[in-house]
Amino acid sequence: MSNGWVDVCIQMELGASEVLGMLDDPAMQGAWEDAGTIHCYWSEDQS
Repeated sequence: MSNGWVDVCIQMELGASEVLGMLDDPAMQGAWEDAGTIHCYWSEDQS
């Protein structure tokens, strides 16, 4: 089992919680926003 992460970065005006709701992916572990970039992440095992 891997402990790695897949990090997808999206530049948009929405907040991280809005993106989480729009994607509605139960495998997604979370998302955070930093300076206009949304980072969505999944366990590497899900890719």
